[in-house]
Amino acid sequence: MIKSMQTDGLDLTDSQIEHFKAFGFLMRRKLFSAEEMEKIYEEYEIGMANTLSHNKKEAGERGQFNWSNLNPRISYITSLIEDPRIVGAAEQLLGEDAFGISTNCNLFNGNRTEWHPDLDNHQFKGAKFLLYSPAIDGNSGALRVIPGSHKAEFSEQLHHIGLKGSSVATDSSYLKRSGLGINDIPAFVCKSEPGDMITFDSRLWHASWAGQKGRRMVRFNFCAYPKTAEEKEAVL
Repeated sequence: MIKSMQTDGLDLTDSQIEHFKAFGFLMRRKLFSAEEMEKIYEEYEIGMANTLSHNKKEAGERGQFNWSNLNPRISYITSLIEDPRIVGAAEQLLGEDAFGISTNCNLFNGNRTEWHPDLDNHQFKGAKFLLYSPAIDGNSGALRVIPGSHKAEFSEQLHHIGLKGSSVATDSSYLKRSGLGINDIPAFVCKSEPGDMITFDSRLWHASWAGQKGRRMVRFNFCAYPKTAEEKEAVL
C-alpha cells in the first residue's frame, strides 16, 4: 500500500478557501509523498510511451503532447480523482456536489505558453489540480498566473487589450504593440517541487516562460454542479 504524506487534516482552511476565491489559485506544498510521486511517474511513462508511439508531432509553440489517464494501465493516477486531497478540496471550493470530469497528462517541450484562460464563459465554475515535475521555477517554465483574473470584469479587460495569445503564436496583439514579453506581465510564479499541488480556477489567466524541454504535468479537472439554466448551458 502506498503511504500518503497526509493522513488527516485534509480539509482546506478558511484562509486557503478565501485565497482561492480572491486570487483564483492555491498552492499546497508536499501534498503527495515521494513514494506516491514515484508511482505517478511510472504510470506517466506508460501513457507517454503509448502516446509517442502513434503521435510524433508536438502541438504548437507549447511543444505539447496530451493524453487521457482514463486507461486501465494508468489506474493509480486515475484513482486520484477520488482522493480526498483532491476531490475534498474541489467540494470545498466548488460546492459539495462538485464532480471530476477528466484527468490528463501533459508533456511540454516548448519554452513558453501564451497568456490565456482555459474558459471564457464565466457561467462555468471549475477548477484544475496540477502536479508538475521536475522541480520548476520562473527560469525553467513554472506556471505563471495573474491573481484575480478569474473574475469577469478583470478578465474582460485583459481580453479588451488583446493579451490572449494562442498555442500557435504566443505573442498576443498586446505584447506585439507594447514590445513586452510573456514574462513582463505582472504575475505570480508558481514555483513548485515534486509533490506540490497547484489548484486554479478554470477562468484564471495563466502562462509559462523560459520553459525547459521535458516538463511534465498531471492534471485533474473538476466542475461545480450546474444549477441555473445559464450554468447548465455552459457545461454542455
